[in-house]
Amino acid sequence: MISCLLSCYLTETTIGIIIGSCFTLAGVIVNGVITSFQNRSAHDREIEERKRCEQKKELDEKRAKRERVYREFVSFYSFMNLLVGIAYAMKGNPEGVNILGPLYQEKIKENFSKAAEAMSDVLLYGSDAIAKMCQEFQDFWNIESQKGFPVEDFTKLDQELAKIVNAMKKELELDDR
Repeated sequence: MISCLLSCYLTETTIGIIIGSCFTLAGVIVNGVITSFQNRSAHDREIEERKRCEQKKELDEKRAKRERVYREFVSFYSFMNLLVGIAYAMKGNPEGVNILGPLYQEKIKENFSKAAEAMSDVLLYGSDAIAKMCQEFQDFWNIESQKGFPVEDFTKLDQELAKIVNAMKKELELDDR
């Protein structure tokens, strides 16, 4: 009896439908597996891209801070060198000393805290090499200020500051070379 039922229901059409359904089911399963791998891969790429963007943003922020700190250091010491140059130029001029002397003394006192702030910012945000150069420059500047800034050392202050600026530009990739 079972054989009769099987032979009645297992016609060529029924067998074709069963085989076609199996292939369709296999195709759906394979398609699902492939889609799953593609989605996982796309998700992984998206995560990597997000990480890369976050790292780039952090690097850009760090570079901007470093650039600002370097600029403040150079600006501060350029101004201080200018003050020293003006004071040196006024040494033989009593009228200039009377006029600019109090301004010079006021600015020097005012800028001592700025020197510490500029140096601490460089130490905090700058590279080790630049921080070391800035620290050496600051030490040199302090020694020269105690000697009264002889002319040859005054020029050396500007030369040393120019070396630091060049190193900063190279580090920040701002030089045209």
